[in-house]
This record gives sequence, structure tokens and C-alpha cells, in this order.
Amino acid sequence: MENSKVLKEKMEGIASELRTIGDKVKEEKRNFYEQEKEQMDTLLRTRDELAEKIETLERIEKVDGLNVSERRAEVLDTRTRGYADKAEERNKAYSGWFYHRTPRQKPEYWRAAERLGIDIDAPIMRFDWQPWEQRTGQVEGTNSAGGYTVAVDNALMREIDIALKYYGDVLNVATVVTTPNGAPLPYPLTDDTGNPGEVSAEQASINQIDMTFAKNTLSAYKYDSGFIKVSWELLQDSILDLSAHIAKMSGIRIGRKLNTDIMVTGPGNGSGTSVVSAATLGATSGSTLANGPLYSDIVALYESVDYAYQQEMGCGWLFSQNFRKYLRNMVDTVGRPLWLSHLEQAFNEGPGTLEGEPFYINNAMASWAANNKVALFGDLKKIIVRRVSGDEGGFNVLRLNERFADTGMVAFLTWGRFDAILSDAGQHPVKYLAAPAS
Repeated sequence: MENSKVLKEKMEGIASELRTIGDKVKEEKRNFYEQEKEQMDTLLRTRDELAEKIETLERIEKVDGLNVSERRAEVLDTRTRGYADKAEERNKAYSGWFYHRTPRQKPEYWRAAERLGIDIDAPIMRFDWQPWEQRTGQVEGTNSAGGYTVAVDNALMREIDIALKYYGDVLNVATVVTTPNGAPLPYPLTDDTGNPGEVSAEQASINQIDMTFAKNTLSAYKYDSGFIKVSWELLQDSILDLSAHIAKMSGIRIGRKLNTDIMVTGPGNGSGTSVVSAATLGATSGSTLANGPLYSDIVALYESVDYAYQQEMGCGWLFSQNFRKYLRNMVDTVGRPLWLSHLEQAFNEGPGTLEGEPFYINNAMASWAANNKVALFGDLKKIIVRRVSGDEGGFNVLRLNERFADTGMVAFLTWGRFDAILSDAGQHPVKYLAAPAS
């Protein structure tokens, strides 16, 4: 009898076939044959049809009380649900602090805060660090400043459409080092690649070959979200969870600024050294600005990095969405696209790959223009990001009740301390591709 379990096993078989085809193409280092493309299309269509059938059967099984797998999942998911309960308790406690002395305060909020030991009278709240734009203040009377969020309490209106602009989260690929305070942090390095071992005769003296060390030093620059002012009326009337929304927007503001500084500007508004400026030239494009990068440029950059770094788990590419556009337009001598990551995604999880190595989009990287450093390749784990966690968390959120009270406003400010370096002991783990001069 066909049920959802049987169909899921069939889907696993299809996934295995897709991986087999992909592994064969990778192993033989060639493009997909037309027959293989057709086979993959057929498998993908079958997979989608099975997914629809599984959804229908699971609904029927649930109604009939026959969904044994669902009951088993419910038992196995106890730990996950326990975590969700803890998260909900924590969020209630944070809301108790956020809405303190406002009509939005609820007994369940301050009771949760009391259970977790959070002082809702404290002017500052520290949150565990998470890598997650209006200066005039958020007011109810002005629609664009928050008035649009005031309405009848309807669950469908509790979400807000946030304008998105991807900037690239370098923290996903870097090595993040956490320290309890912001004191200067030495980061040692050594290059012993010039010291081979030796062959010594029996009873001969063994030479002394010393190691030499150097260090980088990481500082702790303060990054903040800027004041976010909220009127008393908006705190009272908004149907949004303003505490969650302000926390998210504050994190995005800091993340966007931090990403640009780490990659291009230099942390601390240029006080530190950026990753791009610290990277070493790997290759200069042999193309022209009008024609865009060549496949030979990619190969040249790839081979400029020592094979030892190519074997590291952190090895990968970093470039902008603009540069990826040029890569996707590359074709071979008969017009076939060289870019096949969209097909790889059919049987591969994780980021797309280029020359077998994962690539990451970071829009702080320069676009294709004269002399720009347009792509990085190498061991990206050599990007070291230092964050200061403090005693109770990494992000500090200030609630200023009195400063703007004469205008009926409460202000919130989020801040944290960071620095970053590209650690290079002497063999240049990360290199860049330079666009041509013209």
C-alpha cells in the first residue's frame, strides 16, 4: 500500500540518483551531456509530483489518525519545542523591559522578566550577540514614520514589509573570536615554511633552527544603530511587536556598516585594515572593461593561491552580485554557458561553487571597473573578526525614557564593539583579482 513513508523513500532514491549524476560530472570535470540534463529534468519533475502526493497523503493520514511518523516526530521534537518555549519566555521578558511604564506592559511580561532575573527598571539591556535606516523619530501622526502600523488589532497586519538590500554577511565565512572585554587582543602568527628539516650523520651535531613569531593586534571599535525614537502614542497603539522590529532593524544597521568596514573601508571608519586592502594581488585580468572578466582570469586567481590553502575548509570565493553577473554570461567556444551552479543546486546543498570551491556574495566588494579589486579567493577563515561580548551579552540596548520626554518620545540605541583583520603569516592565504585599467 502506498503511503507517505513509501513515497518519501522514493524521493530519497531520486535524490541519490541526482547526486550520482552530479558526482560523475564533477569527477570527469566536464559539462552535463544533453541526455543527463534530460534525465535530471525528468527526475526533478517526478520529485515534485511525489512531494504533492506526500502532502495530500499526510493530510489524510492525520485526519484518520494514522500518521505514526508525525506522532514519532512529536516525541522526538520535545527538545526543540522546549527550546522554543525558552525563547518565548525570553522574548516576553525582553518585552517587559521594552514596554516598561507604558500601557503595552502586561503582567506576563514582567513576570517572565522576574523569572529570568531581568531588571525592567534598568536603563540598559544586554543581548547575546547575533549577526542580524530614519533619524527624525517614529511617530504615530506621520504615516511614513510609523503611523501606518496603527490599525485594528488584526493578525494579518502584524508583519511589516521591510525593504531589503543585500550587503553580504562576512561573519558567515570568517573566524569569529569572542572576548569578555575590549582590551587590545594580540593575534600571533608564524611562517616556518622556509625551514625544511635536515639530514644529519650518525653522532653528528644537530643544528638549531629557531621559529620566529609576529603578531597582529585587534582593537574594539564601537558600532551603534543611531537613536531610534518612538512616541508614547505609537508605543501604546501600534499592533506591531515594536521591540522585535527595532531589535532586528538595529542589528541590520550595525551589520551593514560593519560588513563594509571589514571588507573595504577598514574597521573603526578606517582606523583598522580592511580585508581587501590586506589581500595580495593574485592576478590582473587579461581582458578589457568592455568585455568583462575571462575564464582564464578565474583560473589565474585560483592557481595564485598555494595548494595548502586550497585544501583548507575555509577556502572559497568572495565577490559582488555585479561580478557574478559577468561569470554567468561566460560561454565556451561553442556558446555553452560555463556557469552551472544552478544545476549543481539540484543535487548539492549549501552555497554554489566555482572551480569546485564555494562562493559567497558580498556587495561591499567593488564592481567591474578600472583597476578595482573585484574578487577574492583563498582561505576565508583567515578573516578574523573580534567581538566583545561583555559580561551579559554582545549587543547593548539602551532605553532613554527621560532624554526626549519633553517631546513625548522614548529612544532606543543599540551598540556593540568589533574589529577585524586578514591574518597573513607570510604566504598570502587570500588573494584578489584586479580589473584591467581600460
